Amino acid sequence: MELHHLRCFVSVAEERHFGRAAQRLHLSPAPVSRAVRALESELGVALFIRGHHNVRLTAAGSALRERAAEILRHADSLSDYARSFRHRASAITIGAFHLSPPAVLDRTVVALRNLTMWDVKIELVEPGQLPRRLAAGTLDFALLNPTPDCDHLPHQPIAVLDYVLVMRGDDPLAACQHVDWADISRRDVTLPPDTPFPSVLNDLHDFMVCHGVTQFDRIDSLDVAAMASRIRTYRSVIPSLSLEAGGPWRVFDDPAFAVRRFRQPPPPYVLSLAWSPDTPQRTGIDPRDVLASVAEPGALTK
Repeated sequence: MELHHLRCFVSVAEERHFGRAAQRLHLSPAPVSRAVRALESELGVALFIRGHHNVRLTAAGSALRERAAEILRHADSLSDYARSFRHRASAITIGAFHLSPPAVLDRTVVALRNLTMWDVKIELVEPGQLPRRLAAGTLDFALLNPTPDCDHLPHQPIAVLDYVLVMRGDDPLAACQHVDWADISRRDVTLPPDTPFPSVLNDLHDFMVCHGVTQFDRIDSLDVAAMASRIRTYRSVIPSLSLEAGGPWRVFDDPAFAVRRFRQPPPPYVLSLAWSPDTPQRTGIDPRDVLASVAEPGALTK
């Protein structure tokens, strides 16, 4: 059943004349007549009693007129709602922070562009603000590490990244293929500040303490270049995301540094895709479709 047929039927029912109904619909009488006959054929009932100068509704036509008008009102309101939807938002915004793994961020952008006709924009945000911005609806999606602030937000893991230990290229530990915790129990281990990822850094700190590490050097920076300078200047060692994270972490892919894996690694860094609770309704995107395109194998089971 076509809405065009219903629209012609309702117009003729209200005008009681095919010619006037055609003028109202900006059509000629012939296609209006054909649409009504097609509807009568589909419904299996006559809708009008046709006279020389006017038409009258049959009993079936009278009974169906209001139902058809109601269907058209709902269809028109749906179109209006869709138009207002387009006006309310012209882009989908992904929140990320400057250390977000570029490969994961790029895959997320590509997935969203394949799922929508809207523009997809990236907004770099302080990590601690990501949950608040999602809750307020000023971000649609965000790449973040789940913290207690995210408990009320829908989110799913999309990438699992291992930690490695970074040191100077001439550090004695560089001769080892893997690092044992006993090897750094008396070394200065540099960690960035305990914000804005308190749960991540606290978990890492607590794990190292449980494995005998006692000397920590906190620096007031999340800048990877600053961490690299700390290694070169103070000969400290630093737990870092593996080089596969890409972006700023590739600074350690240099002969000046040595990157070694732990024999008994700490819990991995889990990166999640979170979204605002009203994002599916507002954008028409099912986050599961994004996750299916972005998540690394095994990430959704972590």
